[in-house]
Amino acid sequence: MAPRTSARVLLMGLVGSFLFLPAPRAAEQRPIVAVFGVELEGVKLSKQFQNSLANYLATRLTESGKYQVIPRDQLKKRLLGQKKKSFKECYDQSCQIEIGKELAAEKTLSARIAKLGKRCTVSLTLYDLKKSTTEAAASQHGKCGEDNVIDSIDKALNKLFGVAMSPVVSKTPASKSGPAGIEWVHSSPAGIDFTKSEVTVAQYRACVKAGKCSEPKTKSDDKYCNWGNTDRDQHPINCVDWNQATAFCEWAGGRLPTEQEWEAEASNKGSRKYPWGEEEVNCDRAAWDQGGHGCGRDSTWPVCAKEGGNSASGLCDMSGNVWEWVSSWEDNTQKAHVLRGGSWWNNGKVAFRASYRAAGNPSSWTVLIGLRCVRASP
Repeated sequence: MAPRTSARVLLMGLVGSFLFLPAPRAAEQRPIVAVFGVELEGVKLSKQFQNSLANYLATRLTESGKYQVIPRDQLKKRLLGQKKKSFKECYDQSCQIEIGKELAAEKTLSARIAKLGKRCTVSLTLYDLKKSTTEAAASQHGKCGEDNVIDSIDKALNKLFGVAMSPVVSKTPASKSGPAGIEWVHSSPAGIDFTKSEVTVAQYRACVKAGKCSEPKTKSDDKYCNWGNTDRDQHPINCVDWNQATAFCEWAGGRLPTEQEWEAEASNKGSRKYPWGEEEVNCDRAAWDQGGHGCGRDSTWPVCAKEGGNSASGLCDMSGNVWEWVSSWEDNTQKAHVLRGGSWWNNGKVAFRASYRAAGNPSSWTVLIGLRCVRASP
């Protein structure tokens, strides 16, 4: 891994994996599995949460120690190569078998969630591509809430593989003490929970309405500020200073991460150059300045839009979209706080490495900076 690089972001005057695949054990060759998306029938779940469930299934399989899992970005590329726009076009078994074989997978895992009356059934199917037969299947009934669905998936996985599972992705219930919809993901490398995504405009608005956060700069201050744009609720909040970021995380029941915690997750404890692995940054993995600011969008992207850039624990946008405030000072002078992750405006690849550092004055803001929170694991 390249040595740590340090640079200062000029704040004044500025306008404006997927899974780590361990080497196979010498004593045994673990089967390679392709995990496809989660099919829904009569169930209303957000696209973001649906993607989280697919990532969750892949993570659980990897943690079982029995399988190797093909990264979803490889599946996505192969689907696009067949002119399929999404995983939804490959729910049928024949498509999954075809794609799985092309990627040298030995098995495929598919999931289906169907609503029957007031309850939901999670069905998992493991298909053996070599034998062209269903190897195993399991189902679990439960309530249809997001936390209930995760619990049903855990129980179905336990039936399927005989491995006890505990949730990685949990959703904080809406309450007066925290923003509705925030998702916490446990990071084994850092030993704490992170918010899955950078804090969104909608989440920050909840804090403002609760009287615990001050309003950030708006599009009237800079056209690239997301606050004040009616179509940016799922974009990361930007144009916030360090003090505003700190206030939000405290209200959400957490705090800003330390620099060491942030890098532990982003580098998978030093084993990755980028959050997603060793491959260079591109627009499949991060919102950056390639083909124009924000991959030609001339703005930030909705959070979790770049699935190919997910970190070891499944966090979105640790590189790209917006720089993220952390709690650590840049040096002993205590004049600037460290920033991590790069932004939609940067075009130097080094800025997106897990080891790269920048810094900003705590009272300054730019269109390039947002935040992510952490908390002690329950």
